[in-house]
Amino acid sequence: MTAQEITLILLGLVSIPTIMALYWIFKESTEKSCLSSGMLWAIILTYAGISFLALRAESRFFSALFVAYPLFLVTVFRERIRKSRLFSSRFGVFWITFLFLWFEEIFVILDHQDPEIAHMIFYVGFYAGLALVVRYFYQRWSFSFGQVFTVGGMLGLLIEQEFLLPKYFFQALSGNRDAFMALIFTAPFIFIVYSLYLATPLLIFYEETRDKKKATKRHMLLFYVAIVIMPLLSWGIWDGIITGLGIDLTGVI
Repeated sequence: MTAQEITLILLGLVSIPTIMALYWIFKESTEKSCLSSGMLWAIILTYAGISFLALRAESRFFSALFVAYPLFLVTVFRERIRKSRLFSSRFGVFWITFLFLWFEEIFVILDHQDPEIAHMIFYVGFYAGLALVVRYFYQRWSFSFGQVFTVGGMLGLLIEQEFLLPKYFFQALSGNRDAFMALIFTAPFIFIVYSLYLATPLLIFYEETRDKKKATKRHMLLFYVAIVIMPLLSWGIWDGIITGLGIDLTGVI
Protein backbone atom coordinates (compact mmCIF):
# COMPACT_ATOMS: atom_id res chain seq x y z
CA MET A 1 0.00 0.00 0.00
CA THR A 2 1.40 3.38 -1.02
CA ALA A 3 1.87 6.38 1.26
CA GLN A 4 -0.83 8.22 -0.68
CA GLU A 5 -3.33 5.41 -0.11
CA ILE A 6 -2.49 5.32 3.61
CA THR A 7 -3.04 9.09 3.80
CA LEU A 8 -6.42 8.80 2.06
CA ILE A 9 -7.49 6.03 4.45
CA LEU A 10 -6.50 8.13 7.47
CA LEU A 11 -8.44 11.10 6.08
CA GLY A 12 -11.47 8.91 5.54
CA LEU A 13 -11.35 7.50 9.07
CA VAL A 14 -11.09 10.99 10.54
CA SER A 15 -13.64 12.64 8.25
CA ILE A 16 -16.65 10.47 9.12
CA PRO A 17 -16.72 11.22 12.89
CA THR A 18 -15.81 14.84 12.09
CA ILE A 19 -18.90 15.19 9.91
CA MET A 20 -21.06 13.62 12.61
CA ALA A 21 -19.63 15.93 15.29
CA LEU A 22 -20.02 19.08 13.22
CA TYR A 23 -23.53 18.10 12.17
CA TRP A 24 -24.59 17.84 15.81
CA ILE A 25 -22.76 21.02 16.84
CA PHE A 26 -24.33 23.23 14.17
CA LYS A 27 -27.74 21.62 14.51
CA GLU A 28 -27.64 22.54 18.19
CA SER A 29 -26.48 26.05 17.33
CA THR A 30 -29.50 26.75 15.12
CA GLU A 31 -31.83 25.62 17.89
CA LYS A 32 -30.08 27.85 20.43
CA SER A 33 -29.48 30.76 18.02
CA CYS A 34 -25.73 30.71 18.68
CA LEU A 35 -22.96 28.32 19.66
CA SER A 36 -22.08 27.83 23.31
CA SER A 37 -18.46 28.29 24.32
CA GLY A 38 -18.16 24.53 24.83
CA MET A 39 -19.36 23.81 21.31
CA LEU A 40 -17.05 26.44 19.91
CA TRP A 41 -14.04 24.89 21.61
CA ALA A 42 -15.13 21.45 20.41
CA ILE A 43 -14.96 22.67 16.82
CA ILE A 44 -11.63 24.44 17.35
CA LEU A 45 -10.02 21.35 18.91
CA THR A 46 -11.46 19.05 16.24
CA TYR A 47 -10.07 21.13 13.41
CA ALA A 48 -6.78 21.75 15.19
CA GLY A 49 -6.31 18.00 15.54
CA ILE A 50 -7.07 17.31 11.89
CA SER A 51 -4.83 20.19 10.85
CA PHE A 52 -1.99 18.54 12.75
CA LEU A 53 -2.62 15.27 10.90
CA ALA A 54 -2.65 17.16 7.61
CA LEU A 55 0.74 18.71 8.32
CA ARG A 56 2.18 15.37 9.41
CA ALA A 57 0.94 13.74 6.21
CA GLU A 58 2.30 16.64 4.16
CA SER A 59 -1.06 16.88 2.41
CA ARG A 60 -2.54 20.05 0.96
CA PHE A 61 -6.17 20.29 1.99
CA PHE A 62 -6.31 23.43 4.12
CA SER A 63 -9.48 24.53 2.36
CA ALA A 64 -11.29 21.46 3.69
CA LEU A 65 -9.82 21.85 7.16
CA PHE A 66 -10.29 25.55 7.76
CA VAL A 67 -13.60 26.16 6.05
CA ALA A 68 -15.26 26.23 9.48
CA TYR A 69 -13.26 29.19 10.73
CA PRO A 70 -15.58 31.79 9.20
CA LEU A 71 -18.26 30.11 11.31
CA PHE A 72 -16.21 30.93 14.38
CA LEU A 73 -16.33 34.58 13.32
CA VAL A 74 -20.07 34.32 12.86
CA THR A 75 -20.39 32.91 16.36
CA VAL A 76 -18.18 35.49 18.04
CA PHE A 77 -19.49 38.53 16.18
CA ARG A 78 -23.02 37.34 15.46
CA GLU A 79 -24.89 39.88 17.55
CA ARG A 80 -22.67 42.72 16.34
CA ILE A 81 -23.38 41.71 12.74
CA ARG A 82 -27.11 41.59 13.40
CA LYS A 83 -27.06 45.11 14.87
CA SER A 84 -25.09 46.59 11.98
CA ARG A 85 -26.56 48.91 9.35
CA LEU A 86 -25.58 46.44 6.64
CA PHE A 87 -27.73 43.73 8.24
CA SER A 88 -30.85 45.90 8.25
CA SER A 89 -30.32 47.23 4.73
CA ARG A 90 -32.37 46.00 1.77
CA PHE A 91 -29.59 43.82 0.39
CA GLY A 92 -27.94 43.05 3.72
CA VAL A 93 -28.62 39.32 3.52
CA PHE A 94 -26.91 39.16 0.14
CA TRP A 95 -23.84 41.18 1.11
CA ILE A 96 -23.23 39.45 4.43
CA THR A 97 -23.65 36.02 2.83
CA PHE A 98 -21.37 36.95 -0.07
CA LEU A 99 -18.60 38.37 2.13
CA PHE A 100 -18.49 35.40 4.49
CA LEU A 101 -18.52 32.79 1.73
CA TRP A 102 -16.04 34.70 -0.42
CA PHE A 103 -13.76 35.02 2.62
CA GLU A 104 -13.40 31.23 2.75
CA GLU A 105 -11.48 31.25 -0.53
CA ILE A 106 -8.52 32.66 1.42
CA PHE A 107 -7.96 29.15 2.80
CA VAL A 108 -7.93 27.66 -0.69
CA ILE A 109 -5.02 30.01 -1.46
CA LEU A 110 -3.07 28.22 1.28
CA ASP A 111 -3.53 24.98 -0.65
CA HIS A 112 -2.46 26.16 -4.07
CA GLN A 113 -0.29 29.25 -3.46
CA ASP A 114 -2.39 31.27 -5.91
CA PRO A 115 -1.75 35.03 -6.12
CA GLU A 116 -4.10 36.30 -3.40
CA ILE A 117 -5.69 39.26 -5.20
CA ALA A 118 -6.06 37.41 -8.51
CA HIS A 119 -7.64 34.41 -6.81
CA MET A 120 -10.18 36.50 -4.90
CA ILE A 121 -11.13 38.46 -8.02
CA PHE A 122 -11.57 35.25 -10.00
CA TYR A 123 -14.18 33.83 -7.57
CA VAL A 124 -16.34 36.94 -7.14
CA GLY A 125 -18.80 35.72 -9.77
CA PHE A 126 -19.27 32.28 -8.22
CA TYR A 127 -19.99 33.57 -4.72
CA ALA A 128 -22.23 36.37 -5.98
CA GLY A 129 -24.46 33.74 -7.60
CA LEU A 130 -24.35 31.56 -4.50
CA ALA A 131 -25.32 34.49 -2.27
CA LEU A 132 -28.23 35.42 -4.55
CA VAL A 133 -29.65 31.90 -4.32
CA VAL A 134 -29.20 31.77 -0.54
CA ARG A 135 -30.91 35.15 -0.14
CA TYR A 136 -33.87 34.10 -2.26
CA PHE A 137 -34.53 30.75 -0.59
CA TYR A 138 -33.71 31.70 3.02
CA GLN A 139 -36.03 34.70 2.85
CA ARG A 140 -38.97 32.60 1.64
CA TRP A 141 -38.76 29.29 3.47
CA SER A 142 -37.47 27.95 6.75
CA PHE A 143 -34.84 25.29 6.14
CA SER A 144 -33.69 22.99 8.92
CA PHE A 145 -30.01 22.45 9.49
CA GLY A 146 -30.33 18.91 8.15
CA GLN A 147 -31.82 20.20 4.90
CA VAL A 148 -29.09 22.82 4.50
CA PHE A 149 -26.39 20.30 5.35
CA THR A 150 -27.69 17.88 2.72
CA VAL A 151 -28.16 20.42 -0.07
CA GLY A 152 -24.72 21.95 0.50
CA GLY A 153 -22.98 18.60 0.65
CA MET A 154 -24.64 17.33 -2.52
CA LEU A 155 -23.65 20.56 -4.26
CA GLY A 156 -20.01 19.93 -3.42
CA LEU A 157 -20.11 16.31 -4.51
CA LEU A 158 -21.32 17.42 -7.92
CA ILE A 159 -19.37 20.58 -8.83
CA GLU A 160 -16.12 20.60 -6.83
CA GLN A 161 -12.99 20.84 -9.00
CA GLU A 162 -14.99 20.97 -12.23
CA PHE A 163 -17.14 17.89 -11.51
CA LEU A 164 -14.17 15.85 -10.29
CA LEU A 165 -16.09 13.37 -8.11
CA PRO A 166 -18.56 12.37 -10.85
CA LYS A 167 -15.50 11.77 -13.04
CA TYR A 168 -13.98 9.60 -10.28
CA PHE A 169 -17.27 7.74 -10.01
CA PHE A 170 -17.39 6.75 -13.66
CA GLN A 171 -13.68 5.93 -13.67
CA ALA A 172 -14.23 3.69 -10.63
CA LEU A 173 -17.06 1.91 -12.44
CA SER A 174 -14.61 1.07 -15.21
CA GLY A 175 -12.27 -0.54 -12.68
CA ASN A 176 -9.88 2.31 -11.87
CA ARG A 177 -8.72 1.52 -8.32
CA ASP A 178 -7.08 4.90 -7.70
CA ALA A 179 -10.28 6.70 -8.69
CA PHE A 180 -12.27 4.46 -6.33
CA MET A 181 -9.93 5.22 -3.41
CA ALA A 182 -10.04 8.95 -4.15
CA LEU A 183 -13.84 8.90 -4.37
CA ILE A 184 -14.38 7.04 -1.10
CA PHE A 185 -11.97 9.02 1.02
CA THR A 186 -12.23 12.48 -0.55
CA ALA A 187 -16.01 12.76 -0.85
CA PRO A 188 -16.67 13.17 2.92
CA PHE A 189 -14.40 16.22 3.15
CA ILE A 190 -15.91 17.84 0.07
CA PHE A 191 -19.36 17.15 1.49
CA ILE A 192 -18.54 18.87 4.76
CA VAL A 193 -16.91 21.91 3.11
CA TYR A 194 -19.96 22.73 1.04
CA SER A 195 -22.38 21.87 3.83
CA LEU A 196 -20.77 24.52 6.00
CA TYR A 197 -20.95 27.02 3.14
CA LEU A 198 -24.70 27.07 3.64
CA ALA A 199 -24.54 26.77 7.43
CA THR A 200 -22.81 30.16 7.74
CA PRO A 201 -25.73 32.33 6.59
CA LEU A 202 -28.22 30.03 8.34
CA LEU A 203 -26.58 30.80 11.67
CA ILE A 204 -26.64 34.53 11.00
CA PHE A 205 -30.23 34.77 9.77
CA TYR A 206 -31.81 31.98 11.80
CA GLU A 207 -34.35 34.23 13.58
CA GLU A 208 -35.53 35.65 10.25
CA THR A 209 -36.02 32.20 8.69
CA ARG A 210 -37.47 30.03 11.49
CA ASP A 211 -40.95 31.58 11.43
CA LYS A 212 -41.40 31.24 7.68
CA LYS A 213 -43.15 28.37 5.94
CA LYS A 214 -41.18 25.17 6.50
CA ALA A 215 -39.28 23.97 3.47
CA THR A 216 -40.41 20.68 1.94
CA LYS A 217 -38.48 18.12 -0.11
CA ARG A 218 -39.71 19.95 -3.20
CA HIS A 219 -38.16 23.19 -1.92
CA MET A 220 -34.92 21.32 -1.20
CA LEU A 221 -34.85 20.07 -4.78
CA LEU A 222 -35.51 23.55 -6.16
CA PHE A 223 -32.83 24.95 -3.84
CA TYR A 224 -30.35 22.36 -5.07
CA VAL A 225 -31.05 22.96 -8.75
CA ALA A 226 -30.78 26.72 -8.30
CA ILE A 227 -27.59 26.55 -6.27
CA VAL A 228 -25.95 24.33 -8.90
CA ILE A 229 -26.93 26.46 -11.90
CA MET A 230 -26.90 30.08 -10.67
CA PRO A 231 -23.32 30.29 -9.28
CA LEU A 232 -21.90 28.68 -12.43
CA LEU A 233 -23.96 31.02 -14.61
CA SER A 234 -22.92 34.16 -12.72
CA TRP A 235 -19.32 32.92 -12.66
CA GLY A 236 -19.38 32.56 -16.44
CA ILE A 237 -20.76 36.09 -16.81
CA TRP A 238 -18.10 37.44 -14.43
CA ASP A 239 -15.37 35.61 -16.34
CA GLY A 240 -16.62 37.26 -19.52
CA ILE A 241 -16.46 40.68 -17.87
CA ILE A 242 -12.89 40.03 -16.62
CA THR A 243 -11.82 38.87 -20.06
CA GLY A 244 -13.47 41.88 -21.69
CA LEU A 245 -11.56 44.22 -19.36
CA GLY A 246 -8.31 42.55 -20.34
CA ILE A 247 -7.54 41.26 -16.82
CA ASP A 248 -5.23 38.23 -17.02
CA LEU A 249 -5.92 35.63 -14.32
CA THR A 250 -4.22 32.74 -16.10
CA GLY A 251 -3.13 29.98 -13.74
CA VAL A 252 -5.55 30.78 -10.93
CA ILE A 253 -7.20 27.62 -9.61
